[in-house]
Amino acid sequence: MIWARINTVVFLLLLNFSLSASGTELPPKIMLDGMSFQGELKVVNGFFTWISVDDTIVFEEGNFFWSSGVDGGYKPVPYKIELKNAKIIFTVHSGREEGDYVDWTGFYDGGSLDNVTAVWTRVEKIIFMIFCCHL
Repeated sequence: MIWARINTVVFLLLLNFSLSASGTELPPKIMLDGMSFQGELKVVNGFFTWISVDDTIVFEEGNFFWSSGVDGGYKPVPYKIELKNAKIIFTVHSGREEGDYVDWTGFYDGGSLDNVTAVWTRVEKIIFMIFCCHL
């Protein structure tokens, strides 16, 4: 088991070296995968603007989830990425059986997240939220 991990690490290091040498960067998903960010999820519209919750968003094995979402019935789902102006833009669409869904978007500059928003679309209304990282 340990040899499999060592081989994987060596492979990733060699891959990084060979791609860097050619001037091509690693796919951005590799840079986000395995990362988590602690912060606060805040409602920013309507009557419930006073609501916020400490939360963690996680990028793991190609999937995205947030701790309060898992508690609320949202399962980890694949995230999409795009590289633009030296930043990674990630997007996520996560639904649950009740019919509502949350669309996430945000930017990652290699060090921190920026402009992370979540739009929770419920049967009766849309709730806009932002995720603010704890620094």
